[in-house]
Amino acid sequence: MELSLGRALCGGGSSVNSDGGRGDGGDVPKLLEQGVLLEDALGCEDGGDRVMCELLATWLKGQNEAANISALVVSAKGETDAHYQAVVKRLGVPLKTLRAGKAELITLNCLDDDVADAASLQRTGALEDSDGRSRAADIVRKVFRVLDSMTTSEGGVEMPRNVLVVIDDLSALGVLLGSTAQVLDVIHYVRRKLLGMNAAAVGMLAVVHADVESPLILSRIERAFATVVALRGLTTGRAPEIDGELSILKCAYSALRGSRSAEHAQQKSS
Repeated sequence: MELSLGRALCGGGSSVNSDGGRGDGGDVPKLLEQGVLLEDALGCEDGGDRVMCELLATWLKGQNEAANISALVVSAKGETDAHYQAVVKRLGVPLKTLRAGKAELITLNCLDDDVADAASLQRTGALEDSDGRSRAADIVRKVFRVLDSMTTSEGGVEMPRNVLVVIDDLSALGVLLGSTAQVLDVIHYVRRKLLGMNAAAVGMLAVVHADVESPLILSRIERAFATVVALRGLTTGRAPEIDGELSILKCAYSALRGSRSAEHAQQKSS
């Protein structure tokens, strides 16, 4: 099918109006500013990762061509800038826009040498469980440094940017840190940093794999986000990327409620 799950949620996936209003993709910035958690239970390539990237691409397209837009992807899967740039390019974000500084995409790889070494020592028993806190603190410090660098100056005057933080993904981050509590700490401090920034708009987006996490862990993570979107397959016997469904489980932004299917992109009654 031409219409993917992400495009169903984005209302077409095209750029956003200058006033952030409705129209194709117009709900996305307001939705992301509330904080969005994608619970992926599809287990397919066109699942949560695809929806996450489409929302990221819609944010980077921006409210208008003059907007100063930034996105930081915190990758717990070892992905690099080149990976996410290639993905958003396929989704309609021109790389020349990124190179010209109108939009900025930065990747923080949680599997760099110091974090990976700490995780390795943890698995071999050379570190106590409490050292998960030091790894979480290290990730938070790195996120803070990147966010502090996301400024734009015009004539010596600092201009606010629209800043989005994407965590890809919380399940992998939980394996790296060894504790759901440490994952929640990372979410908490990153959100507090975002709210304290001199930014025109801030948002947060994260993916968690609902098919591998327990209901207790999912409920704890859900409480950290204003909006929770469940991605599930339909029991039609067809491939989940064709008959997948988006269910808005919790949403602070009333314009988006109910369920949307990839095939029909229609909102159903809750």
